[in-house]
Amino acid sequence: MSYDVETSCATYVIVCGEDNPLIQMVKNRLKAIFSEVSSDANVNTMRHARDPFLLHSMISHEALVEAKDIVKKLRMRLYDQLDTVDKYAENPSDRKILENLTIQLHAVSQDTDSLISSAEMAEMIAERMLSAHARFVSLKNPVEIRDVLEKHVDSLNYLKSSVQSQKRWLLGYKSRKDIAMNLVSRTPLESRLY
Repeated sequence: MSYDVETSCATYVIVCGEDNPLIQMVKNRLKAIFSEVSSDANVNTMRHARDPFLLHSMISHEALVEAKDIVKKLRMRLYDQLDTVDKYAENPSDRKILENLTIQLHAVSQDTDSLISSAEMAEMIAERMLSAHARFVSLKNPVEIRDVLEKHVDSLNYLKSSVQSQKRWLLGYKSRKDIAMNLVSRTPLESRLY
């Protein structure tokens, strides 16, 4: 994204697949925003459009919503494996359960690490957007759009705190997975000792 102060023009380059559902959702939201017919709504819409971070904020929020579903699926996979760990603890001599459990926990581990990295990147992007937006706000903007600018700051702060929260959840899942891996890796050794 670049912004030309003199012309008040923001230019975005968005790279994604043509049928990306996230981008389609943003396009639909933009169409809805700019197709309002009442004059009061149009004035308000044009105020929002004067903040060059509108599109970036919309894309980031849609990505956050999409990530919540992905994290939820990961959590369910982890809980399924934790249930399997409990079953395995009842019969620690079943090597097939152990083998499958180990493979599944490693897969959960890799996916969790990947999502943690994505959350860290999203957090960094949110911080940079807030910093860039603060520079934009420091320009002499008309009084009538200051409320919109504050709303976008609130929106970006919400994005950042949501990503941080998601990262904390992921770190918690990673910890639970590590505990399960430790239990699984110790059980066969202990059962051989008896």
